[in-house]
Amino acid sequence: MIQHYSNTEKLSQDLQKLISLPDKENYSDFEIICKENQQEISFKCHKSILSTRNDFFRSLLHSQMKEFQENKLILKDVSKSTLKSILEYFYSGKIQLTLENVIEILLFSSRYLIDDLQKPCVDFVKRTCAIENVVEVLKIAELVELSELTDFCYKFIFENFAHFIKTDFFLDLEEDHFSRILSNDNLQIPEFEIFQSLVQWGQRQCSINRSMDVEIDWNKEENQAIVSKMKEKISNLIHKIRFINLEKTQISQIMQMKIIPDSLLQTIDDFHSIPESNENEMNLIVRKYQQKMENKNSLIFNTRIRFQSNILKDKQELENLKSLIDDDIFFSSMKLGFSAKKHGFSNRIFHYRIDGKGKMVVLIETTEEYVFGGFTKVGYQSGNPRYITDDSSFIFSLRNPTSKTIQKFPIHPEMKNKAIYYNEDAGPAFGGGYDFWINSGLEHGWSNLGNTYQLPKEMVYGTPNTKSYLAGSFNNWKVKDIEVFVK
Repeated sequence: MIQHYSNTEKLSQDLQKLISLPDKENYSDFEIICKENQQEISFKCHKSILSTRNDFFRSLLHSQMKEFQENKLILKDVSKSTLKSILEYFYSGKIQLTLENVIEILLFSSRYLIDDLQKPCVDFVKRTCAIENVVEVLKIAELVELSELTDFCYKFIFENFAHFIKTDFFLDLEEDHFSRILSNDNLQIPEFEIFQSLVQWGQRQCSINRSMDVEIDWNKEENQAIVSKMKEKISNLIHKIRFINLEKTQISQIMQMKIIPDSLLQTIDDFHSIPESNENEMNLIVRKYQQKMENKNSLIFNTRIRFQSNILKDKQELENLKSLIDDDIFFSSMKLGFSAKKHGFSNRIFHYRIDGKGKMVVLIETTEEYVFGGFTKVGYQSGNPRYITDDSSFIFSLRNPTSKTIQKFPIHPEMKNKAIYYNEDAGPAFGGGYDFWINSGLEHGWSNLGNTYQLPKEMVYGTPNTKSYLAGSFNNWKVKDIEVFVK
């Protein structure tokens, strides 16, 4: 019989004694010195332990460098307490991480290749990350090239941005960091507040103590130096502000401050001078600007995603939907008009909340988690059952049983008079076949794709493949949720 016995705890305790014994000088063969407050602090240790526990020290001690010859290493980039903790870890395999020491220990472990210590440090930093220290952690993460920790910090800032910019901590962001944050499409606060945070950040960078109050007369000569300095400092970031999401009154306030580059001023003014009803002219200005693109990284006419969907699983599906709609102005103003789960599985409630709202996007999720829907510019108007004409409507599939790719099915030009069907005793219905139809209880429906909306060449109308494409079957499927977004 064989029995294995180990007592690693006792071994750890005994090894730790090697650097804490009163007469440790009699047993040590190496010395590490750090400097703190102009004083040298010496730690006696052992080459065998250092080289066994760490690749950096192994390479150093097996080389012919002067540290090997002198049996001494001087470290200028570490405090006494951190070096003591690191050496105790080498000897015992244990270390105590605190809010006060974890950053320096993380830096040391990265600099001196203590890979097995980096993970617990990163885990600790993630657990203790807060508004107060996230900027410092982000800078450290980038300094030591820890992409996992860098991504975590950005995610934390994105999710807490509304609170973050109400503190002074965000003012310490580097320009590159702030640029990446402002480029995020999912910042869930009003765009004018995002602009105000940029102004505050610019003030800090310019060391301007006075408030950039729009009530100040910016035409006065005494204020021109401030304007010029701010204009230069935020020139790379002003293009990240989504001017398409701002109201005309807010644009007027911003223009008074005169910190927008002249190259952008006319474009923004032209865009916001067009009546909202003239969307074609608005989209024309956007396209012209995008073609010109004086600043290749400009996002002024990109939209931030303001609405939240329980049907769409992630940002990618949100981006997929945005690409299908291809209307930034509408997408930027979309809001949830109806949700079956939230407002009730009832055709009466559906029509009460949606009729008369105009342009709409319908999302339908089945119990099998297939997702499809439709877009129409005209929307529903109350009245008798009838077909409604729309030459720009389409049906789409985001998740389906036969394909992993998203699909868009535009309307047949000759069938535009049957784009959508209105009946107050039913839910949303697209096409004259119907291409899809939802019943009065919003609990199930049927799909006969291809009657009114165009199919790809490889698909044939009326076949089992087209009838089951959207929801898995012609009529043997149930609704899990319906969401309708309107302007």
